[in-house]
Amino acid sequence: MPDAASRYCRLHPSHVPHSSSPPASCSSALLLCLLALFSAAAAENSLLPFLPLLPVPTDRQPRQGDGVGGEGYTILPVLRNEQPATVIILHGMGSTGEAWGFLSLALSFFSLNYVKFIIPTAPLTHVTYLDKQLRSWYDIRTFRQSAAANLSSLTPAQLLNLVDIDRPQFDNAVERVNDIIRSEVERGVNPQRILLLGFSQGGALALHAFLRSPWSLAAVIGVATWIPFIQEYPSAMSPATRNRHMLLMHGTDDTAVPYVFAQYLANRLSSFRSNVNFTTFAGEPHVILNVQVIETIEHFVSQRAPGTMRYLDKLINDMTEKFGSLSSRLESVPNVSM
Repeated sequence: MPDAASRYCRLHPSHVPHSSSPPASCSSALLLCLLALFSAAAAENSLLPFLPLLPVPTDRQPRQGDGVGGEGYTILPVLRNEQPATVIILHGMGSTGEAWGFLSLALSFFSLNYVKFIIPTAPLTHVTYLDKQLRSWYDIRTFRQSAAANLSSLTPAQLLNLVDIDRPQFDNAVERVNDIIRSEVERGVNPQRILLLGFSQGGALALHAFLRSPWSLAAVIGVATWIPFIQEYPSAMSPATRNRHMLLMHGTDDTAVPYVFAQYLANRLSSFRSNVNFTTFAGEPHVILNVQVIETIEHFVSQRAPGTMRYLDKLINDMTEKFGSLSSRLESVPNVSM
């Protein structure tokens, strides 16, 4: 957890004091680390006497699994008395739900305190175009990346055949995402407070599941990804999500999923669908999980499914004010000589 505290300080440098007398509106690094350690103790059921100050539920610790019997990682919200919201994160090729759990834990603890994060893990799959077996949502037989970076020389038919995906495997992955959504809805979560977030290959899966979802989901976020089977739209698009929000983020120096390819598909989608936001990060490569991207995700989620954010900041500020008031009162007590 000290590592989590240091990550938070790097992600939110404006919250880190730069002098020995920080203003009441920001937290001290020492107090932040202490609170992080206290929360780690809570997860291990070794509560300190004053830990009830923190709104940590008894089942706060991360859980293994995706909630529907599959591999993955689930992080429960810090604030359990709020209207529930769920973000389902779909990792990229070669990763796991647990690997992405660290980002989700940071978002949950330090920012989106009311959100439950579910991060399923993809199965081991032989990926033909890499000739490797690794964690992958589906087989990609071919991906003509060099051609995707030079779209001007391609015909419309060639554009649509740059990525060759194993469709049955892809559809199975979509059904797994739908099973997770269905489980959350049955648990009492309003579909309009469920978001999908995917990176790279997982982003393609998230966008596809969102565009065809029978539920009116809150929104979808795709990072460094593409829109698969674009030729099937608009007829394949679900009426339930037709006007729901989409946020696509891409770095201009992405060579794994070329920027111009992703931009072309996003523009084509925008031609028959509203609320598509394609955000460019100049000079960024394929992996663009920097401070700006994370803050963009935080802001987007809080807009689409509002709730209490940065409770820890408020708690620290309140404690700072109370300790400051107590210190002033103690200083005003006259010295008593014996």
